[in-house]
This record gives sequence, structure tokens and C-alpha cells, in this order.
Amino acid sequence: MYLPREAIKTTIEKVGKECAPGSCIGFDYLDRTWALTDEIQNIMKRWGEPWLFGMTGNEPEELIAECAEKVGCEELAIPDHLKHKEVIRRYLAKHCDGRPIGFLDDFGGFVLVGTVPHKAR
Repeated sequence: MYLPREAIKTTIEKVGKECAPGSCIGFDYLDRTWALTDEIQNIMKRWGEPWLFGMTGNEPEELIAECAEKVGCEELAIPDHLKHKEVIRRYLAKHCDGRPIGFLDDFGGFVLVGTVPHKAR
């Protein structure tokens, strides 16, 4: 990601603290196990766009839980967290035999974060 961890945290905390129930924000993230290696970092720095932050495994869920705890928002949740295989399953067109048409590298994932809507009265 081009943003540092603190900027992402601040944004998510703002959603939890200031947004109406049912509001959400989506973001993608890079898998830090490859994106933050010295080789990739050197390439991105040469291009003038260094990657500053990445996550892997359950780190997105841990980040959201940390943000929710900080702002005291029990209603901050992840309605959807798409990892590589799920993105391919949902969004790449398929050949008649089920193989995906096209290629999607294992970049990281997509996370949808939001405030849980209040139940209808």
C-alpha cells in the first residue's frame, strides 16, 4: 500500500466513530510477504512509489478489531474479506470447463469494513 499503517488505521477509526450505521469503506491490500521484500521495495522506490504497508493472513481482521477497540465501536465489522482464490471464483469469467479466463496474481486481498446497520424497529 502507498499509505502507512497509521493512515489506514485513522481512516478506519473515523468510519467507526463518525459514520452512520450501515456505512462502509473498501480497500485492497498487498501481501507483505512479497510486497515488502527488499527486491520489490527497490523496484517501487525507483518508480517513485514505495510500498509502505502490507498485511497477510488474519492481519486485516486484527487491524479492524484494534481500530474498533480504540474508538469503542463494537459495531465495526468486516462484512467481506476477499483473498486471492475468492476473487478469482467470484469475478473472473470462466471457460466452459470451469477454468478461469485470464490471470490474477496473488496480490493480497480486498476488505470491506463497515458499521453494522441498526435493526429495523
